[in-house]
Amino acid sequence: MDEHPYLRKPEPYLKKTELRGHILFALLKPHLRKGDRVLDSGCGYSPMAENLLVRSYDLTGFDINPDVIAYLKNERPRGNWWCRPYSEIDFIGYTVLLLLGAGRAWNEEDFHEYVLRTITQNKIRLVVLEMAHSLKEHPRVEGYNHAISTLLEKGYEVVDSGSYESGMDGQAAFRMFDILLRRD
Repeated sequence: MDEHPYLRKPEPYLKKTELRGHILFALLKPHLRKGDRVLDSGCGYSPMAENLLVRSYDLTGFDINPDVIAYLKNERPRGNWWCRPYSEIDFIGYTVLLLLGAGRAWNEEDFHEYVLRTITQNKIRLVVLEMAHSLKEHPRVEGYNHAISTLLEKGYEVVDSGSYESGMDGQAAFRMFDILLRRD
């Protein structure tokens, strides 16, 4: 079996999610509603998982890395964790979409088809995008900007944007984010 083109061994520093998760949750919290269902796309180690689960939000995450999903199933068993690529995801009933840690996949058509399919099939009213600030001049930013453009075209508006220090090592230490809400 061929290895998926986006699958790679996760960097150890990516497990260090506590500070990053707290910061992202604090940014997201003013926009959350009771009963929100959160979909964490390409979740990796799901930095906001503990913050969401301890507050009883329904959280589903998926990633193509089976080691990461096994870790989450063990460490965050209250979440729903799936090992699947974007092309195989068809979850329904979600209101919040997390697109954290822009990766190589964000430049691919299956990612953009996934975003469109997800916001169309769900009642996604809130989207969070985030990536390492050091990638601002990297090709990955094209996928990030394409996702924002798509969301703006579909009636979302940016309600918060900025950068923060994540507590992670190296190039991932400084991160940028955008929070978008669907205009009603």
